[in-house]
Amino acid sequence: MSDSHQAVSGLQLYKRLLGYSGHYKLALFTVLIASIVAAASDASFAAVVKELVDDGFIARNPDGAILYTVYMLILVSVRGLATFIAAYLVTWVGRRVIYDIRSALFDRVVHLPAGYYDNNSSSTIISKLIYDIEQLANAATSAIFVVIRSGLTVVLVFAYMTYISWQLTVLFLVLVPVLVYLVRIMSHRLRKASENIQQSIGEITRSEERRVGKECRSRWSPYH
Repeated sequence: MSDSHQAVSGLQLYKRLLGYSGHYKLALFTVLIASIVAAASDASFAAVVKELVDDGFIARNPDGAILYTVYMLILVSVRGLATFIAAYLVTWVGRRVIYDIRSALFDRVVHLPAGYYDNNSSSTIISKLIYDIEQLANAATSAIFVVIRSGLTVVLVFAYMTYISWQLTVLFLVLVPVLVYLVRIMSHRLRKASENIQQSIGEITRSEERRVGKECRSRWSPYH
């Protein structure tokens, strides 16, 4: 399978997952607002630290040091509250999506023909119901929070860096392709590792199913 086909398949899969998440629009809208607030707090924190160092320590202005320290405490509190709200709602939506997908998959599984069960072990089906859905649904919901907050934080910090020193910003832009390449390699390896873990979970479940079944038969057999 080519990389382009994998990318298209992954995009289509993610769109289907977002379709399940779309049933909880109010919670996702709240996550969006909280993520924006958290990202703005992250970017503002750098500006406040700069002013604290310049005005409070270098200029030796005690009033400025106290003022910007209070600003830092306010930003930390706002960021913590926004992060908590977003993380809580993301987790709640994730659990609801897991429930919805499991219900839909169970309804699908019970109506499959007998030939499907002849070609697939029960342990593999159970692994998909328990482990695979858990990973997919969590990715569908948590990625929303990560992309919005991280992306907005990068944009705001980049704008502030340009305002402070465009030379350092240019240097950062030179390093961006290298960082993107490294992240892409790590993402590919993590995806492969996740696929291997999913397969190993199915193998472990199949092995334990056979061992437990054999043990039960040996214990409860009338000829034992």
